[in-house]
Amino acid sequence: MLEESAASGVVYSETFLSPDFCGGRDVGAWKEYLQAIREAADLAESRDGIILRGIVTPIRHFGPEKARETALCAAETAGGWIVGFGLAGDEKMFSPKNFRWSFDAAREAADIPKAEFQFRDLRATAVDETGGTKHAQALLGHTTETMTAHYIRHKVGKKVSPVR
Repeated sequence: MLEESAASGVVYSETFLSPDFCGGRDVGAWKEYLQAIREAADLAESRDGIILRGIVTPIRHFGPEKARETALCAAETAGGWIVGFGLAGDEKMFSPKNFRWSFDAAREAADIPKAEFQFRDLRATAVDETGGTKHAQALLGHTTETMTAHYIRHKVGKKVSPVR
């Protein structure tokens, strides 16, 4: 995948990785898995010039308790190659607020002050590029455009193509 991406001019990519699928959230197995992924990423960077980084991702439908274990794996491997913490899986399962502990643990491990992080940033990211307020409103399930406007970031500047 990295070789093909590099051939298409991609210079940076992020991948979602979950300890749920690697040793059942065992920290030792997770570290070994990450080491193997990092070695492959380093090879692709030296050979093809593409940089790969990881985003640790609990699986929503496995539940908040399993997400806590995933957050602990993320905390053990935070920084450097790991650049984020996400949430994947069935969005009909559990409210995002059920995962606050996991995101707080990941935020603290990354040394990000609480005042600089809002949980709703995740929802804002999801609707930023959706094609307008009406579409974002439907995506978020809001009854008013006013509520949706709180989640849409009004970015300055314009979209540009990659340099390579």
